[in-house]
Amino acid sequence: MPYHQVLLQPSGCGLLIIDIQEKLFNVVSSRDQLLKNVSVLIRGFQTLNIPAFITEQYPKGLGPTIPNIRNQCKNAEVFEKLSFSCCTVEKLLQSFRNRKIKQIVLCGIETHICVWQTAMDLKALNFSVTVVSDAVSSRSQINRHTALERMRQHDIKVSTVETVLFELLEKAGTEAFKTISALVK
Repeated sequence: MPYHQVLLQPSGCGLLIIDIQEKLFNVVSSRDQLLKNVSVLIRGFQTLNIPAFITEQYPKGLGPTIPNIRNQCKNAEVFEKLSFSCCTVEKLLQSFRNRKIKQIVLCGIETHICVWQTAMDLKALNFSVTVVSDAVSSRSQINRHTALERMRQHDIKVSTVETVLFELLEKAGTEAFKTISALVK
């Protein structure tokens, strides 16, 4: 089936969950909504058998990924980093290459720092990047909104949880459709 190049495809796609760690999560705006939306994304990606990857920014200082997210992603590879951009972690990039991942869906925190820099670097490395606007957050809404606008200005795709999941789903009438439909209600 031919695809428009903008549409996400289950084959060659991956979910990157950026820095949803204890000390960061506790200070971001709308954290309950963030947690809900990231959880829906994770379950949707699991339903479609699409791999997830987790990064942790300086976990010794900021703590590990929050238990709720970590428990949902038991099979996800976890990558520690010190740089804001996840693209400085060669093992992460190698994991993308090994799995032939060309489309990366980003969620996490903070939108204006690690998500922003990762999105720009992934684009520079010729990945197709989609940032899930309702699954990213920052300490302030102005930083989040400004970062999303900057991403749009630099041709980073910005989408929503529901749009991403239904793009990847492709059609109705399947068990995956029933599961994902229930998730987004």
